[in-house]
Amino acid sequence: MTPLQPRTSSAAWVRGIADLFAAEGLPVAELFAQADIDLASLQNPQTRVDVDRVSRLWEAAAVRYDQPGLGLDRRLAARYGNLDLVGHALASGPNLLEGFKHLDRHMALISDATTFTMEREPRGYWMVLNHIGASRPIPRQRVEFAVLTLLTLCHWLTRRELEPLAVDLVTPPPTNDARYRAAFGLLPRFGQPANRFLMAEADLLQPIPTHNPSLWALHEKLVETELGQLGPSQVSSKVRTAIARLLHRGEPRREDVAAHLNLTDRTLQRRLQAESV
Repeated sequence: MTPLQPRTSSAAWVRGIADLFAAEGLPVAELFAQADIDLASLQNPQTRVDVDRVSRLWEAAAVRYDQPGLGLDRRLAARYGNLDLVGHALASGPNLLEGFKHLDRHMALISDATTFTMEREPRGYWMVLNHIGASRPIPRQRVEFAVLTLLTLCHWLTRRELEPLAVDLVTPPPTNDARYRAAFGLLPRFGQPANRFLMAEADLLQPIPTHNPSLWALHEKLVETELGQLGPSQVSSKVRTAIARLLHRGEPRREDVAAHLNLTDRTLQRRLQAESV
């Protein structure tokens, strides 16, 4: 059987986490050593960090922080949620709605252990984030910081204080929700099927002041080049990602996964068999 490729996060994203922890007064070097992550290696933009180690890092930091809401501060998320090249591409685009249509695919450059989808509803669009675990449970702090980072990205790109209409988190209610209210601008609904926030369509269509068609095309090309360097794209890997995206609707059938990948059920089965999965 072909071994599954490990899920990883980018050096830029993990560097941002290091800076976040430092801003929260945590012992960064000690925490990274505990998670077996080489801090110096993060200076190499090609470095990728196994998501189990990233989860272990958040676990260790949460123990040291010892209170709810680690990283849940809009100012910190805006400064240290490091999307690197993907962020530059979004900043060059015409508006959030158009840019986020590309984030579905580009998210893998930040972390192929996280998926992003947009779901339309009468009031606007849900921005849905799903985290894929490996051998360790996914710490709530890792999930919640990612959701807040995406929300603050909306503010930063448009230079407007856009507020979500609703926020859903899969995590249970915290013992103290004050930092959650301040970070998200409202109290999230906890224990929900998906991690997501709802934005009005009018807000998503607000023009991005830094839009530049030429730069947007260049950044999109650079992102695609970087994605191509992540490694061979196996169908089994795409299946795992598709399952993660569909899970909040209930356990997906094989036919659902095939349709999500624009394949017939028979073709999907044949390609998986070819990879000995």
